Amino acid sequence: MDIVSQCNEIYLQMVRQAGGAPGPISRTGAMLHIAMFEVINALAPAGVPTYETYLNPIACIPGPDALQRLSAIYAARHILMTVSGDAHLVPGAKRFEIQTNLDASFGTLLNDEGGSNVQHTASKDFGECIAQAMINSRQSDGYDNATTYPGSATPGQWRPTQPGTSGVTPKWGLLHPFGQWSPNKKFRPSLPAGFETMSEMLASPEYAAQLNEVKLLGSSDSTHRTAEQTQIGFFWANDLDGTSKPPGQLYTMTSIIAQQRNLTLEESARLFALAGMAMADAAIVAWDVKYETGIDLWRPESAVREANSDGNTHTGADPFWQPLSRTAPQRGMTSTPGQVMSETSVTRFSPPFPAYVSGHATFGAAHAAAMRVALGTDNITFTLTTEDPNAVGVTRTFNSLMAAALENGRSRVYLGVHFQWDGDNGFLAGTKVGKFVATNFFKQLNPPPVPMLITESPDTAVTES
Repeated sequence: MDIVSQCNEIYLQMVRQAGGAPGPISRTGAMLHIAMFEVINALAPAGVPTYETYLNPIACIPGPDALQRLSAIYAARHILMTVSGDAHLVPGAKRFEIQTNLDASFGTLLNDEGGSNVQHTASKDFGECIAQAMINSRQSDGYDNATTYPGSATPGQWRPTQPGTSGVTPKWGLLHPFGQWSPNKKFRPSLPAGFETMSEMLASPEYAAQLNEVKLLGSSDSTHRTAEQTQIGFFWANDLDGTSKPPGQLYTMTSIIAQQRNLTLEESARLFALAGMAMADAAIVAWDVKYETGIDLWRPESAVREANSDGNTHTGADPFWQPLSRTAPQRGMTSTPGQVMSETSVTRFSPPFPAYVSGHATFGAAHAAAMRVALGTDNITFTLTTEDPNAVGVTRTFNSLMAAALENGRSRVYLGVHFQWDGDNGFLAGTKVGKFVATNFFKQLNPPPVPMLITESPDTAVTES
């Protein structure tokens, strides 16, 4: 495992401890990996950067004793220690424990690298200078907007499904994107099925079809969902604190593929930076659609239970309907590797923000598109793991990045927390974001005269708008 993957694992352990919403988690990941890329690229063995820089111009000049790997570790450490000390990103009760663990993990990594005191000093100075430049570039991006969102009682609009909760990170869609695109809504998809008003959408046959599908397949006690579909639902979930969350599972995929393809350190740093930027911007696009449009769509849990208020003669209310999605079982319950857990003593839940579009689908597609462009192919076979406690020991094998992304989006219907159009349009928007990022950033300097082959995938017909 190269130093980029090792620092990424320390970041994922921080996510497991801190928990939190997907947007802030993806922002931290992007900052971490862009900073590491900048350091590794600047200290390339040939003495000349291999790829275009992102933080340019910057006043960070490495001393002659700065080492590539040591500098990258110090950059990663500075990013994560700074983020973990931010009350907007990590609750106060957790900060001390998290920072103690970060200090220990990075201490071990730095000690294993060796090097003289002079080399450590020079590497620390350069790595922290780059990391601070990265932090400064995001300081006013809007991440600390503490606006609350109570939801609405209007049929179709999102409302909390758990007592005492409100919509999470409602202003995340207003963040300045890492990809610096313009205009700001460049990648916003259309509203569900193209409807412009909630009343039109709710009365439509398209809405009835969407609702009835998830009502059938996403119910906690569904007899129509297959065993594999149940497994797929939990495999991609990773919604619970204690897991590395949806961005974390995709970073694990990045690490697996980087090692599988024997990438150089520079290539690996670039791949992680592209994946990180794509996912951070995917969160901004998805949260823009969730909160900043006229349709802040309710979750299936609300839609099914309150179907008597939607005005659609082709839907029917079930006030006791519950999604498959669930927390870990209570103490004393166990699971067997490869199997999902017992139905007894579990709490059902829907993620606390609007359904449209799916964050999972947008993340997955942006990640897959960026990886595909960076690697020059989608013909990649890999086996992926999950951290969701309801799918302990489950692995799934895919023959392409886009196949994994499509399954990721579809999984949310099986879990009962999304309609299919949430996944479809999240996939389309995420694909555009990932392609844009990988095409426009960290480009190779003096590239070879023959371009690498890019094997197109299911998004071939998608045009950028």
